[in-house]
This record gives sequence, C-alpha cells and structure tokens, in this order.
Amino acid sequence: MSETAPEHEGPAPAEDGAEAGEGTLSDRMDRLEALVERFIEGTTNRPEPEAPDIKAEVRAAVREVQKSDKDKEAKAAEQQSIQDQIAELKAAVEKPPQEFRRVTERMGWAKP
Repeated sequence: MSETAPEHEGPAPAEDGAEAGEGTLSDRMDRLEALVERFIEGTTNRPEPEAPDIKAEVRAAVREVQKSDKDKEAKAAEQQSIQDQIAELKAAVEKPPQEFRRVTERMGWAKP
C-alpha cells in the first residue's frame, strides 16, 4: 500500500454545515426522539378507530359480483330464447306453399 493515499475508516466530515438528513449522532437521536414522542402523544390522545370488517366487505363484494353474473346469465338466456323464437317463426314463414292441384297429387309431388 502506498502511504500517500489516506485511508478512510468512517464517513468524511461534513463541510459547510450538515446536509439534509445528515448531522451529528446526537442531533439525529434528538430528532428521532421528538418524532417518537409526537407519535406516541398523537395516538394516545385519540380513540382507536374500529378495524374495518374485511370479511363482511369481501362477502358483500362477492355477493355483488355473483348477483351481476346471475343477471348477465338471465339476460343472455332471455336473449337466446328470443332469438330461438324468431328463428322458429322465420322457419315457419319460409316453408313453400303446398300445391293442391290434381296433377301434382297423382304424380306424388304434393306429399312431402
């Protein structure tokens, strides 16, 4: 090792005052202690809010989704029923009329 390069065993000393978030150990401890005291004072003065009932919220959301799925299925079934009825009516209308002339009956064309 060369003797010209200084070895740093710790952080370099701050120049021109402390930068944001840096300072002496006692300054940091004082700020941390003040934050903890404010946190403790803030939580002990207020009553603790009731914890939300997650199970009830999830069950309500599941019921809502199941209801919407059921409504969608019912609507799809109704639409399919309507489409089936329309197809049956079109098929009934599209049948060719049957001839009742004697010639077609004698040749056997009149019978389906």
